[in-house]
Amino acid sequence: MNHKRTSKYLFAALLAAGLAFASIARAQNGRETSLAVPKARGANLFLSVGPTYMNAKSAEANSGTDDVDLYGALVGFGWRIDQWNKIQVEVGVLAGSESYTYYSGGYYGGVSSLNLDYVVVPELFTYSVCIPLAPSRRCELRISPSIGGAYIFTDYKYDSPSYWMTATDSDIAIAAGIGVGLTIHVSQRMFLDIGYRYLRVGKTEYNWGSLDAINTHSLAFLVGWKF
Repeated sequence: MNHKRTSKYLFAALLAAGLAFASIARAQNGRETSLAVPKARGANLFLSVGPTYMNAKSAEANSGTDDVDLYGALVGFGWRIDQWNKIQVEVGVLAGSESYTYYSGGYYGGVSSLNLDYVVVPELFTYSVCIPLAPSRRCELRISPSIGGAYIFTDYKYDSPSYWMTATDSDIAIAAGIGVGLTIHVSQRMFLDIGYRYLRVGKTEYNWGSLDAINTHSLAFLVGWKF
């Protein structure tokens, strides 16, 4: 895969999305404030961090890649535009592995094993529509489409009676999906967020082989701070 070309496409997509959503935000003196939007003037910025879990499975029905469970952390930095809209950049780091052991027949028959370790780094631009579930806006339902990329590092180890191989390599692919979540504003400074996201990651290629496009489902519990 051409890393430079993919990076250019990814940067262009993120820049276009950022300009599109940022164009709807204008400074408004005397704008409505709430627990979600505590400042009447200036940018309502926020930072969130917390643990995340992801289940990844090949999008191809006949692929040899089974479910892979990955665990890690997610960090987001964003801008609450107004009562209904916010944008943020998210970066995660997750790790997981899959392994197989099987008996191979023939002259060199014996026990063979395959182990694949993964480190996945999603880098996403996310826009959220925030729907209040109470007049105070203390609780909100958010709907959050995302676009960006996923950097995938692999450590491949294969061992059989007649052949063995070890290899490490990485690749990056476009990623896009949508999520839903519940946000609880504990105070004008602190909030909690629990969310689910579906993310599809494109095909990646490595020095040991390739991975088909991947469907992922993730859960995250985040603690946030408003500046």
